[in-house]
Amino acid sequence: MNKFFKISHGFIIFTLLLSCMFLFACGSNSSLDSNQSKDAEVKTDNVKKDLQIIADINSELYTYDSLQNDIEALKSKYPQYVTSDVLTTTVDKRNVDCLIIGDKDASKKIFVTAAIHAREWRTSQVLISEISDFLTKLTLDESYKNSSYSQLMKGCAIYAVPMVNPDGVCIAQGGLSGLQTESAKERVANIAKSD
Repeated sequence: MNKFFKISHGFIIFTLLLSCMFLFACGSNSSLDSNQSKDAEVKTDNVKKDLQIIADINSELYTYDSLQNDIEALKSKYPQYVTSDVLTTTVDKRNVDCLIIGDKDASKKIFVTAAIHAREWRTSQVLISEISDFLTKLTLDESYKNSSYSQLMKGCAIYAVPMVNPDGVCIAQGGLSGLQTESAKERVANIAKSD
């Protein structure tokens, strides 16, 4: 039976995710000598110049469309590590996406969510930014506490749902005009009238 660890709400929680992953997935105490360290620094500098910014945390508004663009960018930039599934489609016809980092059949799985509540859209942005940073380190095979990121990911997969409530986010950001279907607009208007 697979164990899922439910962790939610952005940056602090994503840090916990990494901690869990390190506790469950790491077992090696390899270390780099100074030449390997210098080579890794040069490789890191060269690759970082080529990496695009995903989930610009300086933008004022992170929308459902921003998320969709970032999901495609992550899948395009890191096809060896990232896949995605659509968990469901909302009342207003938006996908609830799940990013899968690593082998989806891995024995250890870590589950992370963001934007559960409508006004928590910033947590989606932070989560995608943290995932992007993590994938950069994984691609560069950087290390954390003497274990490479690829060692840490052995037998482990991260499942991330960056926007659990996309319709709520769209309502919070745009009101009724944030909705795209008339039926969803009517439902929300009726709820508001009864309140």
